[in-house]
Amino acid sequence: MIGHGVKIAGKIFPAGLMALLLSAVFLHAQNAAPTAASKEEKFADYKKRADLGDLQAICDLGVCYLTGQGVAQDKPRAIKHLQNAASNGFPRAQYNLGVCYEKGLGVSRDIVEAAMWYRKAAKQGDAFAQYYLGLCCEKGQGEIQDRSEAAKWYRRAAEQGLAGAQNNLALCYDSGTGVTRDFTEAVKWYEKAAAQGVPSAQNNLGVCYINGTGVAQDLVEGVKWLRAAADQEYALAQKNLGLCYSTGKGVSKDLLEGEKWFRKAAEQGNVFCQLYLGFFNGINKNFTEAVKWYGKAAEQGDVSAQYQLGKLYEEGKGVAQNFAEAAKWYGKAAAQGLAAAQTDIGRCYCDGIGVKKDPVEGVKWFRLAAEQGYANAQRNLSQCYAEGVGVEQNKDEAAKWLKKAEEQGK
Repeated sequence: MIGHGVKIAGKIFPAGLMALLLSAVFLHAQNAAPTAASKEEKFADYKKRADLGDLQAICDLGVCYLTGQGVAQDKPRAIKHLQNAASNGFPRAQYNLGVCYEKGLGVSRDIVEAAMWYRKAAKQGDAFAQYYLGLCCEKGQGEIQDRSEAAKWYRRAAEQGLAGAQNNLALCYDSGTGVTRDFTEAVKWYEKAAAQGVPSAQNNLGVCYINGTGVAQDLVEGVKWLRAAADQEYALAQKNLGLCYSTGKGVSKDLLEGEKWFRKAAEQGNVFCQLYLGFFNGINKNFTEAVKWYGKAAEQGDVSAQYQLGKLYEEGKGVAQNFAEAAKWYGKAAAQGLAAAQTDIGRCYCDGIGVKKDPVEGVKWFRLAAEQGYANAQRNLSQCYAEGVGVEQNKDEAAKWLKKAEEQGK
C-alpha cells in the first residue's frame, strides 16, 4: 500500500539550528557565501551599530558570539546580547533566545522558558517562532497540549511561506489534527511545501495524486512527486516509488527498478523494504542476501523477519546452521504473537532443538498458537495430549484439538 510520510516518518523540521540562527546574522547578505574577512567585517559593523542601541544589530551580535562567526565563540556574552534585544521587544532575538533555552545553548535547558519566548516573538509575527510555538502546543512541551492552537500557529507561519509550517499544516488537515479533516486543504498545503522542496510533503503529495485523495487521481503526477522526494534520499518515497515500479502504477512495470528503490530505502532502515528484499532474495535462492535483510528487519523488531530468520538459521541456508539462533528468533517472533513462530518454538522446547528440552514449555507455546486457530499447533497439541508429553495424557483433549485441525482442512 502506498503510504503517507506522517504515518511513519513524523513531521519535518526546519534545516538545522545553526542554519536558522545564521539566517538572522546574514539576513541581508548577498547570495555568495561570505568569506572569513567579511564575517569579521560584519561583526565589526554589528558591534558599532549595537553600541548605538540598534536592536537588530544587538541580536545579530548575540548570534555571532553564539556561533563563533567573525569572533571567538562566547555563549554567555551571546545570551547577554540576545536577552538585551529580546527584553526590548525585538522578535528575532526573542525567537533565538527561545532556541537557546530549548537546546540548552549558553543557558540551562528550559522548555517552558523557550515556549514563553517563542510566544512573544510569534505574537509579533516571526514565522520561525510561530512554527516552533506550534510544535510546543502540539507536543505539550512548555505549553498545555492544544492541537487546535498548534494548527493556528502553523497556519500563521505557513501563510508567511515557511515550508516546514506548510507541511505540518497539511498534515493537520490530512489527519484531522486540531482542524476539521479536509483532504483538499491538505493537498493545497502539501503543494506549497513540496514546491519548496520539503521531501515529506513531496511524498505525501505524490500519494494523494496516486490515491486520488483531495485531488483528481493522476498516477503520472503522483510518481513525479514521489521521485522528487526519493531523489532527496527520503526513504518512504523510495519505498513508495519501488511499489509503483513493482506494480506498474504511473510507470511501466519494472521489477528490477522497483528493487533498486526498495534497496535504497532498505539501506536507510525502512523495515518494509528490508523485509521485501529478504523475501525477494529468498525466492531467488540468494540466501546470504536474504539472511542479511531479514536480519536487519528482525533487529528492528519485525515479527515476520524474525520468524524467517529463525527458519534460515535452523535450515542452514545463507548462514551456518545454528539451532540456538533459530530458537532465539522463533522466541522473539512468538513473544509478539505470531502463531507459526509459537508453533516452532514449541517444537524446539519439546524436542530440545537449540534450547534445553522442556515439554511443558513446548505445550504452552503450542496452546497459544492453537488458540489462534493455527492448524499445525492444534495437531501438535493433540499429539501431546495423546502421548502425555508436557501435559497429563487426555484422549478427549487430544481428539478435540485434532478435530479442530481437521476442520480447517475441509
